[in-house]
Amino acid sequence: MTLRVKTLLIVGASLGAMLVALFLALRPVVLGEFARAEKQATLTRMSRSRGMLNFSLNEFAENYQDWAKWDDTYRYMADGNSAYESANLGKWSLATARVNFLAIVANDGTLRFGTMFDEQSRQTSELPPQLEAHLQLDDPLLATDGDMKPRSGLLAMPDGPMMVAALPITSSAGTAPRRGTILFGRYLNRSDWMTYLGAIGQNVQFLPLDTLTPNSRDLETRLKTDRNGVIARSERNEIAGYTLLRDFYNRPIGLLRIAAPMESLDRGNMTLWTMAIMMALCGILFLLLSLWPIEKLVLSRLGKLNQLVDVIRSGGDIPKRIDEGGTDELAQLAFNINRTFSTLQTVASRQKRSERLYRQMAETALNAGDAYFVWQAGEEFLDWHGDIDSLLGYPQGGMKRTQKAWLQHIHFVDQGKVVRSCARALALSQSVQIEFRVIRCDGTTRHWMIRGKPLMPEKIEVPGKGEVTGMPRLLAVCIDITARKESEEALRQSEERLQRIFDTSADAIVIVDRDGQISYANETASVIFGLLRDEITSRTIDDPEWNYTDLNGGAFESSQNPFHRVRATGERIYDAQYGVGTPEGNRVIVSVNAAPLLDARGNFSGMVASFADVTERRTLEDRLKYQAFHDSLTGLANRSLFRDRLEHALMRRDKAAVPVAVLFIDLDNFKYINDSLGHAVGDELIVEISSRLRVSLRAGDTAARFGGDEFVVLLELSDSAHYAIQVAERLLEALREPFFLSGREVFT
Repeated sequence: MTLRVKTLLIVGASLGAMLVALFLALRPVVLGEFARAEKQATLTRMSRSRGMLNFSLNEFAENYQDWAKWDDTYRYMADGNSAYESANLGKWSLATARVNFLAIVANDGTLRFGTMFDEQSRQTSELPPQLEAHLQLDDPLLATDGDMKPRSGLLAMPDGPMMVAALPITSSAGTAPRRGTILFGRYLNRSDWMTYLGAIGQNVQFLPLDTLTPNSRDLETRLKTDRNGVIARSERNEIAGYTLLRDFYNRPIGLLRIAAPMESLDRGNMTLWTMAIMMALCGILFLLLSLWPIEKLVLSRLGKLNQLVDVIRSGGDIPKRIDEGGTDELAQLAFNINRTFSTLQTVASRQKRSERLYRQMAETALNAGDAYFVWQAGEEFLDWHGDIDSLLGYPQGGMKRTQKAWLQHIHFVDQGKVVRSCARALALSQSVQIEFRVIRCDGTTRHWMIRGKPLMPEKIEVPGKGEVTGMPRLLAVCIDITARKESEEALRQSEERLQRIFDTSADAIVIVDRDGQISYANETASVIFGLLRDEITSRTIDDPEWNYTDLNGGAFESSQNPFHRVRATGERIYDAQYGVGTPEGNRVIVSVNAAPLLDARGNFSGMVASFADVTERRTLEDRLKYQAFHDSLTGLANRSLFRDRLEHALMRRDKAAVPVAVLFIDLDNFKYINDSLGHAVGDELIVEISSRLRVSLRAGDTAARFGGDEFVVLLELSDSAHYAIQVAERLLEALREPFFLSGREVFT
């Protein structure tokens, strides 16, 4: 058979096969779309039906709000008058209200009224036991104290499911306390919801659980997990949706079947066959019209061109070129074939260079002590490259190149994480990076990191199937990061130790950034300053709310703030003392040691400072200083203070020629008083004399007790000796006055 005949037969067969393949490809797509549209329409109907049911339940409860919020009903719950029952709870009222059940239950669970009503016979009857069981005080259907919301739902009854609404009874204004619950019920198949669904052409059927067939039982099981509903095709060429109905207590009571004719699928089949006939007619016409031009203008010349290309292909002589004679499309094809050969020659050269570069890069990576593997989905074999044996402690070639052998060296806690990450990377065609622990043969643990990227699937020639796409592959590099992990752990431990030092320090530790904002404060700072740590870090070091003072309570210069001194000089400071105000209005004296913080370039980036509360120490020092220079009994200056002030007065006299006078005072009869009346009275006399000396002297004069009954007075800046005499006389006059000590009058 000649090439021409074969080509003609191939063109005809290809066209026919193309039409058949196109039909077969379009058939599931078209039918699938129509089937999905049918299913979506059914789901929509089911969703609307469920929505209508929920709306009907809510509307059913709302329709009877006037009964529950009615002063007559509220009074009936209080007095139980029969006139209310005859006027409002009779057959006519039940028929008007369109209910099949009505009950009134008091707060204590007493059934005040209850009846069933048949709309067809207009007869009432007693409540069935199944319904009375729901009217107990502990039943969730009845509202609890304080719950004023209406409740509605379905209840399973022997005659079918019943819509039930439970409403709390209150006054017309709705503000009075609840006196009970009024309940209304209506069978579901007589409700407006069933009437509406029938009016819009939906075949709705309720299937009780006790009447389900085995197939329906299977649907019930599926519906317990699929709340959207289940779609099933019936034998009557209709599609039905099933949804599970649950009662007020969320218990299944039956299946709701909503059926409709399968109109969309029938239209899909008709459309598909119409399209198939038109495709066949067009294919035949195209084949008839194209056979002769193809034979005459293409096939003969194409055969010659094919022979030339086959010669070049079989010889592998890519630099060789074919004849490009002519100006039509076949000549252009010959020209493009020659250009393709040129491109292939260039690509082959580039590929060789890329392979050499890739090989050098791989060798460089492996020389650095790492390894990489190629894993193909669905295969146990791992294609390892690099010295994986020495990395895991094996002799050369000792490790099996399998996933199982590899996973045995991954810490059991990290195995699942590594497998899931690699599988996810293959499935989603995305890069992966994961850190994990590896156990070497000698039992030591190392930290590794995988960086991987999916490779493009290879094209594989399969006998009988031609070229097929291979399974996805993952190229992953394994890097030993143990040194980095150890450094990170050492840094973490160092930071933890530093944090513990800060938290357990007896001094307040504060860190301030370069702008003066406090960024850290330990717990001791919170205790000393009387603020929460968040309150401290919300302030700057210059915040006026600190109320800085000097040691004497005066103004504190901002330039003396340790932060400004450290930032200005770049040097550490020690024992800088000043006062800090607390929120309670107290003043704390702190001793500050501060040091600058520097960045990587040596520039000032902040300050770290420790604050010691020295308030108690300062107070003790002041008290000791006072006691060292004052008499403990009288509070007057002692010998040391008097001598110091006398020396200063004499120095000023030498410089400015200012007179100085010293008066010595010795008490008369003190020993007699002390011996006769006791030492306590003697001490009391010394204190009284000290008080009279203070009153008689100026603020600049000094009165001192030298010991026992001896006193000395220093008069500074006196104008003349006459002034000293006046002071002496005034003191004597003050001391001549009697002293009243312990009920006795004493003179000196």
